[in-house]
Amino acid sequence: MRIGAVVALVFVISGAGWWFLRESEPSKQNEENAASLEEGLGALEVGGAVQEGGYTIERLPDAAAEHITVPNLARAVPGTGGDIEGTARVQAVTNLQALSSELTFNGDNFNGWLLLGVYRNLLGDYQGAEEAWVYVTQRYPDDWQAYANLGDLYATHLKDSTKAEAALTRAVAVQKDNAELYRALFNLYVAEHKNDQATQTLVQGIKAVPKAIDLVVLLARHYVFLGEIENARVEYDEAITLAKTSGNTTLEATLKGEKAALQ
Repeated sequence: MRIGAVVALVFVISGAGWWFLRESEPSKQNEENAASLEEGLGALEVGGAVQEGGYTIERLPDAAAEHITVPNLARAVPGTGGDIEGTARVQAVTNLQALSSELTFNGDNFNGWLLLGVYRNLLGDYQGAEEAWVYVTQRYPDDWQAYANLGDLYATHLKDSTKAEAALTRAVAVQKDNAELYRALFNLYVAEHKNDQATQTLVQGIKAVPKAIDLVVLLARHYVFLGEIENARVEYDEAITLAKTSGNTTLEATLKGEKAALQ
């Protein structure tokens, strides 16, 4: 089950910052995915540290990294499956081969390892994607993106909710001010019928990102689902205030309607 109804958590660093691939019909997005991935391939960072969001992602010292198994860059790609087909698939395979060659000579390419997992995930090589992203978490343990990618991979394709929870929990611990991560973990808990954990995740996320109105709305609606109407009213009031402050009159009206409909 996809952990986000709209957005799949597949994060990559590009020259303009991090971006994610939205879940959509493959037939409509094949060419766009291939183009985006080709741009990502051209924007790969070189070196053992990457600047992102005001902090530096450092790789492990060489001595420690020697004990980590490097992904198999010659790993075969499935002929079918994944999220892209046709010419987009052919282009993705070509880009994957070029990227693998680059990583053979530049093993400190942080973005390259992230993108390797993205390609393999899109092409249906889910074990290969896992291998690439686990490697990133081992080499760059203070980065959140590979953990987020793994959370989606485990929940969506490998069907291992325990690993999905562990990966997303780690992503949240590393990047505490990212509302997307709290929402992903919340969705995972809801899918697993772990409502208490789902509630706690949103409460934690709102404390960490107090202006994330989407988390407040999610919590209000979650309380409605649980039948905790008074708690829902409190969260609706907070969401309405945030919507009004931001000038989002449409959302403000929607939320007022939802609150008025509470029984």
